[in-house]
Amino acid sequence: MPKKTILFIITESVLYLLFLILDLQGVSSTWIKYAGILLAVCFSFWCASRPEDYLTALALFFTAAADYFLLVLNRHYETGVLIFCLVQFLYCLRLSLPGSSCSKREVGLRIALPVLVVLLLAGLDQANLLNILAAFYFCNLVINAAKSRIRCGWNRFTLGLILFICCDICVGLFNLLSPACALFPFAALAMWAFYLPSQVLLALSTIDYRKETCS
Repeated sequence: MPKKTILFIITESVLYLLFLILDLQGVSSTWIKYAGILLAVCFSFWCASRPEDYLTALALFFTAAADYFLLVLNRHYETGVLIFCLVQFLYCLRLSLPGSSCSKREVGLRIALPVLVVLLLAGLDQANLLNILAAFYFCNLVINAAKSRIRCGWNRFTLGLILFICCDICVGLFNLLSPACALFPFAALAMWAFYLPSQVLLALSTIDYRKETCS
């Protein structure tokens, strides 16, 4: 394993343990978390050499942009989630690059599934702009993860997307549950416990992807 990769993993591991400890103690760890995201962006651009690698690096860059609104500023949530929609579009392009494109069925699913969720939200009187954007973002994240698993197997890119889903499930629980609920503290801690490893795996995929074959 190259030294730069070892150094990247060690540094991210230190940041990961540090913000988990601070979160358990109730101390703010915003900038430590954001430093981990920015480091993943830098590493991915450093390692990128093929079009799909650069798409991953660009997606990580926009992930950091989204997190600036959602994590650092802790406002303008619609803007942050809209940028996350762009992130999933870039991952869709990445999965379509090595010799195949999105089928009409897949395109239809990417549109129809979020629309169904939005209709459900409307029935529950929850169809505000933030929830609509979140529906399109999350549905496409799930589709990307499923497509990556089918085409590429259990590589780091696939695992990164799956951890991304786990993070978002915890984010949903965090926003839906009462602080008095027993699951609330778990969701508050677990969303970042899943999130940073997901971004590290996605950054590392810019190396692994050149060695792994997707059929």
